[in-house]
Amino acid sequence: MLTVDIDNLSYIYADGTAALTAVSLQINTGESVALVGANGAGKSTLLHHLNGLLTPTAGHIHICDQPLNSKTLARIRRHIGMVFQNPDDQLFMTNVIEDVCFGPLNLGLTPQQALKVAREALDQVGVLSLQDRTPCRLSDGEKRRVAIAGVLATSPEILVLDEPTSGLDPWARRQLIDLLKNITHTRLIATHDFDLVHALCERTIVLSEGKIVADGPTALILTDDFLNSSPTTASNDC
Repeated sequence: MLTVDIDNLSYIYADGTAALTAVSLQINTGESVALVGANGAGKSTLLHHLNGLLTPTAGHIHICDQPLNSKTLARIRRHIGMVFQNPDDQLFMTNVIEDVCFGPLNLGLTPQQALKVAREALDQVGVLSLQDRTPCRLSDGEKRRVAIAGVLATSPEILVLDEPTSGLDPWARRQLIDLLKNITHTRLIATHDFDLVHALCERTIVLSEGKIVADGPTALILTDDFLNSSPTTASNDC
């Protein structure tokens, strides 16, 4: 079953910059797919289309067999769980448990139900002990885990992560990769971290200047020849 189906997606920013050009890709249920590319390749732009943060200039997107449009957006956002590159963009309540309860409450769960699933999500990512802490006092690695818990608490079918290991120290990075190994959702991960790609993603898609230039098994895509010929190791994206 196709979980994500993107057909000839193009996006032009207001200043005339063509961020994506005729991008087509499909992701099957249960796949874990890496999205790699140089700065400005369009990775984050592509991710932001999947839950309606951006509207295509041209092309079509289907999520779980539903067309993505203004009428279906609320339903589709229940299928997609987005973890942003900066966890501070997701953590805004006075303590951790309130942050993780926010999504379930907005889906209509009772406070008691929301508290139960929030605690289960925090336990799943190994930070239940932080539930009463203020997010601004957490380490970067702890913030990432809480942000992931907040998404998992909404029970999405698809997990989309934008540079999940960016800025983490080696220990926190390794811990986060190990955590993500145990999350079995359909996953699309934009990253420059090739260790993460090899550990988590059996398939890799390469974007260059808003176009897909390679799509295949990670073991074939990320060869030494590819790494030596492609500028995909920068740390930021637009």
